[in-house]
Amino acid sequence: MVTGASARYMDGKTSRVQDVTLEFYRQGLLIRGADGETLARWPYASIKIAEDWSDGIGAILVPIKDTGEQVMLDQKSILDRIMRQLDYKHRASFIIPITIPSILGLTVAAVIAALVFIPLFGKASGFIAYLVPKSMEKELGEVARSQLDMQFDACVDPAAEKLIQRILERLVAAGDQTLEPEIYLYKTPVANAFTLPGEKMAVFSGFLKVTKNENEISAVLAHELGHMAYRDPLEGFIQERGLSAVGGLIAGSGSFGGVGQVATTLHTLKFSREKELRADQYAIKTLKKAGYKVTPLADFLVSVYASVPDGARDLESKFSFLSTHPATDERIRILGGTSPATYNFKPSLAPEEFKRLKQACLFAKKPE
Repeated sequence: MVTGASARYMDGKTSRVQDVTLEFYRQGLLIRGADGETLARWPYASIKIAEDWSDGIGAILVPIKDTGEQVMLDQKSILDRIMRQLDYKHRASFIIPITIPSILGLTVAAVIAALVFIPLFGKASGFIAYLVPKSMEKELGEVARSQLDMQFDACVDPAAEKLIQRILERLVAAGDQTLEPEIYLYKTPVANAFTLPGEKMAVFSGFLKVTKNENEISAVLAHELGHMAYRDPLEGFIQERGLSAVGGLIAGSGSFGGVGQVATTLHTLKFSREKELRADQYAIKTLKKAGYKVTPLADFLVSVYASVPDGARDLESKFSFLSTHPATDERIRILGGTSPATYNFKPSLAPEEFKRLKQACLFAKKPE
């Protein structure tokens, strides 16, 4: 007989947890108390894993016949030694037998989930998003923004921020919802602008650099305000990260289902066709009321797509406007045929101000 290791034991009769020593013999384990007395004898054939190994927590063994007893292990090497002696089906708390019926059953379940439950969750996510407190949505947006700071060079350019804010104020005043967008600038050649939860908007200097006029900027920002008004980033995050994130957000626990992945989830999010068209419709209405043309949004979609070489489109557009806002023919057709040719565009920025905006982040300082 070989002395094993320390563990904790519950006898199933009381809630008391005892420190014990496990001793290995040929057929199983002896569980001895602090005074050396034998508390239980567990043959390997009678043991199963109740809770699999988890770092920092350990694992739990129980008798196959439910007696209420438990042995709690905190040494992975001891668990591995015991597991080698157990019947295969008792080595994990949940094992699916590899049989033809089980495989067929899993296949059917997967098909049902794909056809029924996943679409239902997708449709319900819009309603779920409105259950999330605004305070938690803002906190999620702040987490995403801080993660973006680690992926891209954030810049402090008050002059450029004020110019963008002037355009946004004109658009917000023309919109049918009260919004208070916060602008965050990033120095990168990537042509993108997108909305984060909590009414935050990330604008890349590469986007400003490739625009031809203020109207192109206003058209893209109006589209993003549409996503903001309908809380699309939050809804998309819920769909991408699943129910585990939903509970934490609604309960206010701040559980975002993997903080390090929040930014990536949000700024590479591909919204559905319906959400894109809905944001376009918001932009059309807002641009017209604000005195801007609508067609520049379609022009921008076409020009960005044309600027990416065919062989590099998948790679180059990973973080581009085309990735997060697919430039479908339908969207271009709708946007391109909306605004009358006689529409008079009245810019908010003087020519020199627009030139300065295109140079955003060029002379800026990095945030402290």
